[in-house]
Amino acid sequence: MFDQYFIQIITALASVIIAFVAIILSIVAIYADRRNQQSTLQWDEFETYEKIWEKKIEAETSRDKKKCEDYYREVIDLLWAQFYLWNEGYFSDEMMFIWQSTRRKLWQDNNCIEIDEGSPVFYRNEWQKLKDTFFLGENDPFVAFIDDIHSNDDIKYVLQKHKIKYFFWKINCKLYKLRLTISILYNNYLCKC
Repeated sequence: MFDQYFIQIITALASVIIAFVAIILSIVAIYADRRNQQSTLQWDEFETYEKIWEKKIEAETSRDKKKCEDYYREVIDLLWAQFYLWNEGYFSDEMMFIWQSTRRKLWQDNNCIEIDEGSPVFYRNEWQKLKDTFFLGENDPFVAFIDDIHSNDDIKYVLQKHKIKYFFWKINCKLYKLRLTISILYNNYLCKC
């Protein structure tokens, strides 16, 4: 009787230890996968940046207005991706600080590309055009973030502020989806009655 009780205790203890080890190994695997994703995304962003840099050189040498506008659009697309990936934890604050400090300098210097016909194509003007079109949503937190980067000397403060704002924006989006789902389910229920 005592031997059987002892065996059950040992078996239960071994099960708990195995479960604990499995949880630890799962956490380590998830962390390693996340680090791998971070490295892959960072590499992809650098490759994208290289392609955009080639577009800049092409725009500068061709002096074509359309190529200049496309270049700035690609830059803003990259910034948009970096913003959302940073908020999801794929890029460090330090990396984002470096990128946004560069963005701030381009804004302050009023960066432009000279073209053959007409006035130069300015980063500021292209940013404003994209903000005014359907390309960027009216309530997109990215727009407020970049506007803050352009107008604020304290980049670290802007990064902290928008990380918090993005967190609440995500919660608001999830609550909106929940309200929408409940509304749809309620309407479906009313239709069946």
